[in-house]
Amino acid sequence: MSFELIGLIVAGLAAPALLHSSRASFTMLMIGSLFTAAAALRLGNGGQITPGHLALGFFALAIVMRRRGLATAVMAMSFPRAGFWLMLMTIWAAVTAIVMPRLFQGEFQVIPLGITNSLGIIAPIVHGPVSSNLNQAVYFTGNLIAFVGVVAMCRTHFMLRAAAIGALIAIMVNIGIVVIDQVMDAAGMSHMLQFMRNAEFSQLFHAKVFGMKRITGSFPEASAYAGAAMGMMAFCLRLWRGGVWPKVTGWLALIVLLTVVLSTSTTAYVALGAYLLVIYSFALIGVDPALSSGHAPKSGQSKFLIFGPIFAMVLVCIMAVRPDIFDFLSEFMNSMVGEKITSDSGQERSSWNMYGLKTITNTMGLGAGLGSVRTSSFIVGVPANIGIIGSILFAMFFLRLFRPGKARLATMTDYESRQIAAAARSACFAIIIAASISAGTIDLGIMFFAFAGIANAAVFQQVAFDRHGSPVFMFSQAAPAPPTASPAE
Repeated sequence: MSFELIGLIVAGLAAPALLHSSRASFTMLMIGSLFTAAAALRLGNGGQITPGHLALGFFALAIVMRRRGLATAVMAMSFPRAGFWLMLMTIWAAVTAIVMPRLFQGEFQVIPLGITNSLGIIAPIVHGPVSSNLNQAVYFTGNLIAFVGVVAMCRTHFMLRAAAIGALIAIMVNIGIVVIDQVMDAAGMSHMLQFMRNAEFSQLFHAKVFGMKRITGSFPEASAYAGAAMGMMAFCLRLWRGGVWPKVTGWLALIVLLTVVLSTSTTAYVALGAYLLVIYSFALIGVDPALSSGHAPKSGQSKFLIFGPIFAMVLVCIMAVRPDIFDFLSEFMNSMVGEKITSDSGQERSSWNMYGLKTITNTMGLGAGLGSVRTSSFIVGVPANIGIIGSILFAMFFLRLFRPGKARLATMTDYESRQIAAAARSACFAIIIAASISAGTIDLGIMFFAFAGIANAAVFQQVAFDRHGSPVFMFSQAAPAPPTASPAE
């Protein structure tokens, strides 16, 4: 076992954060989740721990050390809350990782999870579990810990607000990394950032389009960056729409949106278009309960609604004055989206999904086991890996996450809490859209489950404790006020 440079940096920052407060540990968790192309700690037989999972260990310890933190985390997994379904899904996924490769040994062929950039390479499902099965099971367990840990942390408005600030700090760090990466590449010094790209898997961070380096930041490729950046952009945009720190969140949303566009990723463009279409449609018909109830003095919702017609008029004017501009844009979008489908990369990803769909039928809906099959879509990957049962459990988790219910929404009497929870749900929604387009695995990542924890934590704003010190959550306006968080939290 050996520490890499980035592992020493993360540990060196996470340890003082642990001693300071759970808020600081959460901020380090969000920052660590950005470095998905790095190995912080190398284990034997090619195993490695990412900076995000290293930071997760410190964050989990901070929650356990917090007063009643462990009890609250356990309560977050009680029926019928979102954590309960996530716990069942994690257990089932781990079981499939061990059992299914043995059950279906040699019976059919799949695109193994460890295979990348290998058009046409297939292999029979092997006697397992292999490293990819075990790694994915560990990642899923880490996601569960991240989710319940954030729920346990954010049981009061003060801590929910602190979590939102921590997420915004991580987004600022991400923007800084993107700028540094682009400057270093332009100066021919990209090797200086090798310490954050030292993971032992294929990475495509040197690719350029029209002479411009595709934005990858601390992620292994542009599509991976786009998926995470979509969540960051959605979080900031929803906060701005709700009038929460608009001068900060508005600019952050715009800057991250610019990086998504400049990533020149097909995933980015398709996901961005789908996300904006959905949220604009929802805004027009007023289906967002967090915005329809309560009043924000400086809400950006009205500005967001009038942006669509204004943007359309600007495009019409530009087209009338300079139609040649759209020739370049048309050529650019065709090369990014249209030609991508018929390219080697597009054919390769299509073959991944084709074998994923075949796996579903070959296993009679049981799945080949978590970490056994590589696909190019979260939607295909879930049933291919963990089967119909795992898909149902995932769906139940998403249902509890995105539809908290009127009774639980009623407990969020604080307007800012409602907006933060809605922003976190919006971030999760954007990440799922991107993952459904091009994700090679069904691991949505620590960042997703941290945002999910923020979204779900808001329903626990009313909390009391019985005489034994166990948390008792209340879901009515008459519930006792939550305990005030101490500065150490």
